[in-house]
Amino acid sequence: MFPSILNSTAKIAQANSTGTDEYAPPGYILKFSDYFLGTSLDTTKWNYRTDNKYGSQQTPANVSVNNGLIIRGTSETNNGTTSYYGGGIVSKEAFKYGYYEARVKMQNEPSWHSSFWVHAGDGTTTYDPSAETEIDVFERQAEWNNYIYQNVYQWNNGNLVATMPGSGQLNISFDPSAAYHTYGMLYTDRNVKFYIDGVLERIINYSPNDYPQDNMNIWLSMIGQGVSTTMYVDYVKYYAPPATSPIYTGSIIVDNQDPSSSFTTTGTWISSTGVSGYYGNDYLYDGENDPGKSATFTPSIAMAGNYDIYMMWTSYGNRSTAVPLTIKYNGGTDSSKTINQQQNGGRWNYIGTYSLAAGTTNSVTIGSSPGYTIADAVMFVPHEVDVDLGDVAYTESASSSNQWSQSPLTGYNGSVVRGSNTTGATATWDPDLSAGSYQVYIYKVVSSYGDNRAKISVVSANGTDTQYLDYSSGSSGWVLLGTFNFNDGSAGYVTNTFSGNANQWAHSNMVKFVKQ
Repeated sequence: MFPSILNSTAKIAQANSTGTDEYAPPGYILKFSDYFLGTSLDTTKWNYRTDNKYGSQQTPANVSVNNGLIIRGTSETNNGTTSYYGGGIVSKEAFKYGYYEARVKMQNEPSWHSSFWVHAGDGTTTYDPSAETEIDVFERQAEWNNYIYQNVYQWNNGNLVATMPGSGQLNISFDPSAAYHTYGMLYTDRNVKFYIDGVLERIINYSPNDYPQDNMNIWLSMIGQGVSTTMYVDYVKYYAPPATSPIYTGSIIVDNQDPSSSFTTTGTWISSTGVSGYYGNDYLYDGENDPGKSATFTPSIAMAGNYDIYMMWTSYGNRSTAVPLTIKYNGGTDSSKTINQQQNGGRWNYIGTYSLAAGTTNSVTIGSSPGYTIADAVMFVPHEVDVDLGDVAYTESASSSNQWSQSPLTGYNGSVVRGSNTTGATATWDPDLSAGSYQVYIYKVVSSYGDNRAKISVVSANGTDTQYLDYSSGSSGWVLLGTFNFNDGSAGYVTNTFSGNANQWAHSNMVKFVKQ
């Protein structure tokens, strides 16, 4: 198996609805969070961990809040006998597929084991007979100076029965006790992806077709036997997958609940969930026939280019039929468009295509008009869609065997490369695209042991186009596969199938789709 790559640049998409160091995929909805503000734990959200494990008794006394979560490991000696006490918290609510994230500064004393993980249970035991899955976003002891563990385990009736291929040690290039770092995990029905500070570090293929999967509670804890030490947690979050109509891959979504850097209003707007079909957790409405109000959605654009703009609202008979829009783009302002909010609610509605500059100079503003006006969400879809290994749209074959592993090679812009020398192993890039004609490129990573006859298939509205690329000669770089028509959604995709011999390896990195 290939060794782990450190500090790769393949990043999960930056969240547009959150602040620094938060990396939820576009369209994922924040459903659970705790910033641990104030001086007491919110016991409506959390249970204390109270089990005894490996000679460490976990106690609520070792958990505190002071504008951040503090978990201590302590010892106490009486009559020559030393007792050790850890601590932790376990979410009362259980979750399944989605993106999990915590910002943590780990302990600095040996013999203590800190962890951020998900597993069914209430904190009284780690051997809950109902548990089927355990995912360790990180496990660490301070004497492990330059590595942590990331694992996926299978449980049955309170017993650990299998460790998923690809689990294990991850070498790191920093001291996790010296500063806060963000540890994330994206769990889908196809795989588990692990991130540190937004950088993809590991993929473990894990399909419900091969293994039972259950809802899991969030655990943050420290147990062990050593000198007193402390683990600090800034926040923890869980984002659920999109529940509304398709979120196009690479899109930037600005929601009415976003911070003031992204969403602002003038006048009074009221939060509501009264009519279904909204994005996120709610929508806003103004007063009927209440002029002068506005709501502005400002995206943070990383790469200048052409973007399709879509809007979502809830529709009802008392809505405005001519809500005025003002769209600021690179080179001008468009005030010619209106939208009828009595129709097409609960879906992404195409507004137009605009050239947007990098940064925050572009915006969409909703004005008031007769009838109730709704401010919900705006989606900005780039014409260039890059799918790397960290995206939800990337998957690999084989969940029951370790056909793919991290490669020592680097791909586009220093990003992670995955490799396999199992005949028939496949890597697939399957984005959600808006309908249209696209040029499709694949980034070819060349090595002396690369597959000299890699089978590359493009499935589109035109059918299936198959061609063979030589990954053993030439230079690494983008290869144009052709121009293809794609229908709306995720029916189109690109697949790399390994067809080489035992001395060769398939290389998987990036595919990009450029709308024409």
